[in-house]
Amino acid sequence: MTRPLTVLAAAFLCVAAPASLTAQERGDTAATPERRAQKAAEAWLPLVDGGKYQESWQRAAKQFQQAVTAEVWAQQVASVAAQVGALESRRLENAQYSSELPNVPPGEYVVLTYASAFAKVPRAREVVVTVLEEGEWRVVGYFVGPAGS
Repeated sequence: MTRPLTVLAAAFLCVAAPASLTAQERGDTAATPERRAQKAAEAWLPLVDGGKYQESWQRAAKQFQQAVTAEVWAQQVASVAAQVGALESRRLENAQYSSELPNVPPGEYVVLTYASAFAKVPRAREVVVTVLEEGEWRVVGYFVGPAGS
């Protein structure tokens, strides 16, 4: 079956991209961290879905860029994309805020879990970890694998 996408940097794959327009920029200060983090993740995921791996790396959090080169990231994510096939659907299942996650520096994190379907893996789970970095929510971790893994 599909091997999960794994590049370890501080215990999980670190990749990042800012939301195109954060709730704070719109003046929506009442938006929850979970909602702002979801918007950031959902602005970044299409880069990966569309094969824009270099761009996803360029938008990465500093800790990701220090942990993995753009070339390594592009090779690894392209390999996994070939294994799972094209995205068919994605639905948010859960968003959980935490100030502490295992094996990462203290900070503000939101872990988002998606029920997804890909051409070659019809029942998949994606986990996107976001971090508040310099006032913006950015994706700092990404995992995709068969549901139940």
